[in-house]
Amino acid sequence: MKMRKLLIVDENQVVGFAGGAEAVVCNLANRLSERDWQVALACMNKENGMPWYPLHSKVEFTNLCYNGDGNPFSGVAWLEKKIRREILRGIGGANFCVLGHAFSDPKRDYIFRHFISRLCKYIQQYKPNVIMSVTANSAWLVQQALKSENNHIPVVCMSHSSADEYEKMSDREREAWGKCACVQVLQPQFVNHAKASGARRVVVIPNAVRQSKDDEVCDLQEINHCIMTAGRLEGNGKRQHLLIEAFSLIEAQYPKWRLKIYGEAENRRYERRLKKIIKEKKLEDKVYLKGKTTKLEECFHEADIFVFPSKLEGFGLALCEAMSAGLPVVACRECYGGSDIISDGVTGILIESTPESIASALEILIEKKSLRQQLGYKAHLAMKKYSPEIVVDKWERLLDEIL
Repeated sequence: MKMRKLLIVDENQVVGFAGGAEAVVCNLANRLSERDWQVALACMNKENGMPWYPLHSKVEFTNLCYNGDGNPFSGVAWLEKKIRREILRGIGGANFCVLGHAFSDPKRDYIFRHFISRLCKYIQQYKPNVIMSVTANSAWLVQQALKSENNHIPVVCMSHSSADEYEKMSDREREAWGKCACVQVLQPQFVNHAKASGARRVVVIPNAVRQSKDDEVCDLQEINHCIMTAGRLEGNGKRQHLLIEAFSLIEAQYPKWRLKIYGEAENRRYERRLKKIIKEKKLEDKVYLKGKTTKLEECFHEADIFVFPSKLEGFGLALCEAMSAGLPVVACRECYGGSDIISDGVTGILIESTPESIASALEILIEKKSLRQQLGYKAHLAMKKYSPEIVVDKWERLLDEIL
């Protein structure tokens, strides 16, 4: 039997970060480790600690920032790069363009140089026979580390974004995709977009959705008078402000109802914007910013309706988990991660991206308990095709084939 030793590389924030991609990566690592794969997850974060999502004891987690070579985010060299970056940005703007010459970001270049060097050493030590990168940029970093040792380990690149984001990829990321053994996308309609962005071979593997058992779905006979959403407070991608504004249009008509917003405040300026809207609308006792939670499934059971106001999503994991839990859901039609998952009027309601449209859908669901139950039941059944067993089977077949 072939050795099955997988290294997952993520250059993004992993330590203590409660993002959807991080949930997917940690859960996949856990599931594969239970299937006799040797799995390691490597990152390089300034923060010292573990991922927010628990890892199986069999999964080896390494933060390359603390691998014995000294912290690259401290000392004179790091300070000098930060200062130089601010000077270039002050003179040349976001593109670092000074007198017609575009400079590269010195801070980013410094991070990448250390990441590549440390990753190269770790690959030599761990000796994987397949590497999975979490982003196209991670794939480029892996390929640079492999190139320095003339190593030909196959690289599989995950894509957690929607096709809209492919257009924003850098030349370096497109080149990295072209060198990967395979690029994974989340939806069938993303395949051609991925190929147009440089990928040679593309496979469709959706995210695994945590399944609620048939006898553990939300009891919609009981009314909690609660609308909820879940997602990072990061700006105009998740768009929680639309939901708050929509709720403000109907809250006087339904005084018992409350809105709960779960998610880490990634963008403090956007968090302040949401708080300002809440205050201006005099909703302090009706709208709650609950922060991040490890018990989202319990939150589903305290709600009656789940709203997903996102503009850009690759898959919409929180939405799918709410559907599996049997909650009726509302999502924006323009969002791939909602409209491709929901069958309008059957497993949820699709709406336009306006407060008025969201408010109208909320009124319908608040008024019609039977519709909430019908949509929630069918949503629960629809999510079974994304069970972890089915999705991990697809990953395992792909990785075995590449090996």
